[in-house]
Amino acid sequence: MDKLKMRPSEIHGPAPNLQYIKINDWERKQKAKQSKEMVQCVMCPWGKCSEDCPTLDVLPFEGPLKEENVRKGQKLQACGRKIKDIKESLKVAGDVDAKNELINKWVEEFDSRDKGPLFHIIKNRILLSQKQKIIDEHTKALEDGKNFLKALKAVLKTSSVVDEGAPVQGLPGLKKCTTKN
Repeated sequence: MDKLKMRPSEIHGPAPNLQYIKINDWERKQKAKQSKEMVQCVMCPWGKCSEDCPTLDVLPFEGPLKEENVRKGQKLQACGRKIKDIKESLKVAGDVDAKNELINKWVEEFDSRDKGPLFHIIKNRILLSQKQKIIDEHTKALEDGKNFLKALKAVLKTSSVVDEGAPVQGLPGLKKCTTKN
């Protein structure tokens, strides 16, 4: 038979199952996405995360801490923070240590809601003692600076300029200055 006179079903066989084609096409697309070294953080919608995402280096969706990162992400969203605001705050924070500290602070804030006011009192006392140590260090540095200025003023008071009135040789009008120590 001539192929031009044949029906398509006679040439290619029976029509394929469209549902099967759709599933295979979806699986093929998913494998292609994964083969591109897809990066994903906990906060972004699946497949929408980019390499410059500020949460990617702090809350990745892979690795040994995946489950802990997912819990942290859920707590951040549950405490009422918008994802956009979280990402902007993390961009401002800069390095990974600062980002981790900020996220841990937010998670601790969320966890402390269940612990009651006693937790806040203890936590505030710890923070106050840390801040007081910093203030004491700076106060000591200021006192040392003041003592140095007092000593410098005392040295300047004891030294005096004596005007002998003798002109410097070769330069009329200039006088010789001497200091007593």
